[in-house]
Amino acid sequence: MAKSKLYCLSIKPILVENKAIQAPLYPMPLYCLSDFNASLISCINSLIDVLNQHQLTEVSKKITGITWFFELTNRYHIDIPTYIHVTESTAYFTGYLPPYKQKYFRTSEVPLDEILENGREFKAINLANLQLPFAKAIASELEAQQTEFEKINDRYFALDEVRNALANLNEDTVEQLNSSSSECLTELAQEMSHLNNKNEAIELTMEELSKKLLYRTFGLTIGDWICTDSSWHEGRKVQLKIDRVDYYSSTLTLSGLIITQKGEIGKREESIRINLCKGSEDEYK
Repeated sequence: MAKSKLYCLSIKPILVENKAIQAPLYPMPLYCLSDFNASLISCINSLIDVLNQHQLTEVSKKITGITWFFELTNRYHIDIPTYIHVTESTAYFTGYLPPYKQKYFRTSEVPLDEILENGREFKAINLANLQLPFAKAIASELEAQQTEFEKINDRYFALDEVRNALANLNEDTVEQLNSSSSECLTELAQEMSHLNNKNEAIELTMEELSKKLLYRTFGLTIGDWICTDSSWHEGRKVQLKIDRVDYYSSTLTLSGLIITQKGEIGKREESIRINLCKGSEDEYK
């Protein structure tokens, strides 16, 4: 049975306002004691599943069993309304002291690597899953998003060349450009800003789709440890902790810090590239 881990977490205010009184003036706990036992770990794992299934950045849930120490009362309080928040890589707690009804303090973050034992187990990459219908559908959607991104990018740089030419013409002439030329520059700037916003939205969509593909196809998430042997990734063995996933030109790239032979997270970054156009019936570990 896995041992529970007791953490003493520092506290900082959540800057909110209520009736013109800022949160730092509310009664603040001095620190928080949290026992990451089997029950809390199970809760965290269920929240991680929700986060990955819906490509969310953070999920939270009201819980019990967390202890807050208040210097004001010189007591430990276990009846404080408490919420656990889980992101891709961390967990932290928020709360409030009744009669207030709005969360106004939070703890420091705890890395999931430290509290989830299964996070230190290497997971497999089954390339055969790329042939599954849902994997192909997500890959096709990623390709369509990239095509649209490149189309918008080409138009953006074409407009940028026109804008620069007009701006240079204005600098090279003795007389200033007329109002219609100035209006043209303004319209160009507005159109370029609009295109830039569209591409930022596409980049966010592609990031979400990449994580969705990683999770639904391979059962992998940010923070997982993966390992390949020398038979398929550029002829060499790679061990890393997934910190991010990127897509470009039909290739899914998993990047993160290496895992050393001692089973520790190293300092050098490594990448694993998966060609989505190819599949294999082999499972690599």
